[in-house]
Amino acid sequence: MKKSAFRLTRGQRTVRNVVIFLLAVAVWVALPKIPLWIIEGQIRAEARRAGVERIEVLWAGAIACESGDGGHFPLYEYSLPMVLARGGDRLWRGYLTTYEGDAHFGGVSSCPEPQGPALVYLAEPGNGGIIPENPLIGAWMAAVDVPEEAAAVKSILDFRGGGLSYVTSDRESDDRVILTTIPRQVTEVNGGSDFPYILELLDSEGAVLGQVRGSLTDQWR
Repeated sequence: MKKSAFRLTRGQRTVRNVVIFLLAVAVWVALPKIPLWIIEGQIRAEARRAGVERIEVLWAGAIACESGDGGHFPLYEYSLPMVLARGGDRLWRGYLTTYEGDAHFGGVSSCPEPQGPALVYLAEPGNGGIIPENPLIGAWMAAVDVPEEAAAVKSILDFRGGGLSYVTSDRESDDRVILTTIPRQVTEVNGGSDFPYILELLDSEGAVLGQVRGSLTDQWR
């Protein structure tokens, strides 16, 4: 008895190939986001344990850091994935790192949410789990609760010995926060994570919209 074989027409093969291609592209685009979704899920779970039901993600991406053992997370060249969120009058931070070459969840920590524009640490000096990749950078910070009209911020840090550090950072696309840094020389001279600061809010032309004073310290717990 002759067996009949089902064969796709040329048009059907074209459709099949297009679908396979689109699925492959979708997977490729989603891959870097999967670690961020994992971190966000851990933050939401930890917040629920603390009685916080509503969490709002402020920023999710990669910061140019390496793990304490000098490793980098797969899919993120020279960086580690991190999520910053808020909820229950607190900020929440979670990140993925490496330990002995394997992916490792760095845990979830939280701190009181500032009222108004302020600087908070993302990778604070002395954090053994996340260390800035660039040897010229001593710490990573985020300017939070920045008004929409602010296109950039200038952080002026007063460090031990009477010195002042000036760093200007631009807002990236539609980010809710603005990432900025502290030079490594400043963190080494200061010898700690506490810095009185002035945060200037700048418009797209560099004009000062306003400024706030505060004290930057490691409050993550």
